[in-house]
Amino acid sequence: FKQKTAYAIFYGLVGSEMCIRDRDCGMHLRYVSREDYRDKNSKGFAEKYLLDFSEYYLIPEGGTNLLAVKGCEEILSDVEIDFDFVCCAVGTGGTISGLINSLKPHQRALGFPSLKGADFLIEEIAKYVINSKWNLNLDYHFGGYAKVNSALIDFINYFKTIHHIPLDPVYTGKMLFGLWDLIEKDYFRRGSTIIAIHSGGLQGIEGMNQRIKNKGLQILCDLFKYACDALDSHWSICLSVIYFRFENVEYLHNSKSIYGLFISFNNNFILLRFFS
Repeated sequence: FKQKTAYAIFYGLVGSEMCIRDRDCGMHLRYVSREDYRDKNSKGFAEKYLLDFSEYYLIPEGGTNLLAVKGCEEILSDVEIDFDFVCCAVGTGGTISGLINSLKPHQRALGFPSLKGADFLIEEIAKYVINSKWNLNLDYHFGGYAKVNSALIDFINYFKTIHHIPLDPVYTGKMLFGLWDLIEKDYFRRGSTIIAIHSGGLQGIEGMNQRIKNKGLQILCDLFKYACDALDSHWSICLSVIYFRFENVEYLHNSKSIYGLFISFNNNFILLRFFS
C-alpha cells in the first residue's frame, strides 16, 4: 500500500532547510498560522486540518505517545555492558520515558531538557514511567529551544575535532555539554559507568549555521555530508550510544586520556564506546 506523509507546520518555517528537505523527500507540507498551531490539540484544529484525510495516524509534536515510549524502551536492548547512568537530551519526554522503564534496579536516567522552563516535563514524564529512578537537569538549555551561544558552539566543535563525533546544537550538544560539566563538578561517583544517547538531529546543523553566521559562529559539519550519504544508502546513524567509564576527570583537560573508540554496527544502530 502507498503511504502519504503530511506535515502541519507554521508559516515561520517556510523555506527553512528542514522543510525543503522534507518536501524533496515527498512529504506533503501544509502550512498553518502560528495562532492555529498553538491550539493543535484542540477539536477545532482537528476539524480544520485533519478532516481532509479519510484515514490518518496523528504523530504528536515531538513524537511522544504510549507507542513511542514503548519503542524507546528497546533502545538499550543491544547494549551488553552494565552501566550506572544513562543520559539523554529531552524534548517532549518520550525518549527518556522509555529509557526509564527499561532500567535495572541499580541504574538511573538523567535528562537534559533543551528548552527553558522545562520543569513541566517532570509531570509529563511521570505519566509514562513505572519508577522514580530519574532526574531532569534544567541548567543547560542555553536560553531556550534552539538557542545557542559561543560556549556551546565551541564545545560542539571541540567534541567533533577530538572525538570525531558530530553533535547537533539543539539536543545532543547541550546534553553532552551538561554531562561534561557535571563530571567536572564531581556529580558522579568515581568508577561510575555512564551511557549517553546520541539521538541524532544532525540535519539541523546546516540551518543553524545559516542562523549564526552573522555572529561569527559556525559548527564544523563536514561529517554532516557523511551522515546524509549514509541515510541515502538506507541505513541510519541517527541513534547512537556513547559509553565511557568515569575513573577521574583528567581527560576533561587532557584529551589523550580518552584514547580508544570502538564502533560497531547492528541493525542500523551505532554503538560508540569510549575506553579511558
